[in-house]
Amino acid sequence: MKELKHDKLKVISLAECIDHQSTLLDVLELFSKSPFRRFPIISKNNEIIGGITDLWILNQIFYAKNVNQKLKEQLEQQTLIDVPLFKTRNLNLAEIITPMYLSPFRAILCQEKTGLIYIYTERDLLLQVYEKLKEERLPIIKYASLKHVYTVNTSHSIKEAIKIMLDRKTRHIVVVNDERKIDGILTASDVLQEIFKMIQADRSPTTIFELPVKTIMSSPVTVAESGVPVKIVLEIMKGKNIGAIPLTDSLHVPQGIFTEHDVAKIVLEKINTS
Repeated sequence: MKELKHDKLKVISLAECIDHQSTLLDVLELFSKSPFRRFPIISKNNEIIGGITDLWILNQIFYAKNVNQKLKEQLEQQTLIDVPLFKTRNLNLAEIITPMYLSPFRAILCQEKTGLIYIYTERDLLLQVYEKLKEERLPIIKYASLKHVYTVNTSHSIKEAIKIMLDRKTRHIVVVNDERKIDGILTASDVLQEIFKMIQADRSPTTIFELPVKTIMSSPVTVAESGVPVKIVLEIMKGKNIGAIPLTDSLHVPQGIFTEHDVAKIVLEKINTS
């Protein structure tokens, strides 16, 4: 797939930006309603000063000494994520794949002379390279994050799941039952939505931390057997608009997880070896 290296960015859209004076509570409300999982933060001069993701805001809330006070703080008071920034949209995959893959922002930003800010995410990358990656014949397990499928039991607390997410820097936790079979999946966005519901109900956002994971996990969860070809998993992710698929054996026991970040890894490896 030598042509990947020279492919121009195709699926790139205007970014939804957040003002630097917005509070964490403002951001939490936005995350609870928006399908997006990452946002650039701009100054009063429309300069990009950093970015935030769902995992970033979860970290701010989880480790806050006083959550209610923390939620009132403005973004300009926080340490934001450094984001890969370019001055043009006229880029090819070879130019952006490494900074995108290495950045915790999981996307790149382009700010042109007009001042308009564009974003290109791992989801956009999947949509762009989908047809070419469908040609891959190896089973999906060869490309998946074998060492990075983190699990919790349905009875474990949400607090335990959040700690794994933040320690391991992963958005997805696979939830298993006592037989080690997959029962659901929990994402950082799931947790943020529940925290915001608590705030709306005039309850402490930390109330959910002690609840069992099964109370907010997504179930049933879309899975794929580890031996299926790449094409099948990509079709599912594209068709259902999901960012991760747990991979199982024939007994429904987790063997790995395939995410949009793994798509970026495949593209990076193919560009570097072409």
